[in-house]
Amino acid sequence: MIKPKFVWTPKDSYKSGTDPDHAIEVQGELPSTANVLVGVGARVYNDNVTTLAMWTSPILESGELGQSEKMEFGTDPGQELEAIAMAPEGHVIVSVGMSARHDNISTLVVHCRKLDGFTGDLSETFNTVRAGSNPEGELETEIKETIIEGSKTQELITYIGTRCEGDNITTLRVKTGVLMLNP
Repeated sequence: MIKPKFVWTPKDSYKSGTDPDHAIEVQGELPSTANVLVGVGARVYNDNVTTLAMWTSPILESGELGQSEKMEFGTDPGQELEAIAMAPEGHVIVSVGMSARHDNISTLVVHCRKLDGFTGDLSETFNTVRAGSNPEGELETEIKETIIEGSKTQELITYIGTRCEGDNITTLRVKTGVLMLNP
């Protein structure tokens, strides 16, 4: 088995939305501390988030990211996704936001930081990827704590949970981790 150069350890949790403490409809978590999140997709049906997809990449011995793999969660995994946002090559997802309209994920946004395969640090600047039927739309929920421009924040997303009600994304929760050298 390949020993990854870096692994993440749990750091914090954040929540957003008009009803951030409500029970969530779908949740997904990285399969191991040697994987990072590189893509997110979702689907809403009958006013529920029925499908959440997460693309994860292993961290290789070299510190680079390996081939991504798709994981699906929810009551209807395998269905066509309404929005998919993928990080640029060599980047990891550090923040997410979304909106729903007309029983669809209308806007999905991920913010990504470049991984330094030598040090395990994440870049101070971030790239934003927008997707959905209205990619420039206003977000109903967004986790902003991890995207302060120029900050030394090293958090990356390890878990996503969400919920839709009244044609709006009302609940979004994430858990984060920070990378460290694999002991």
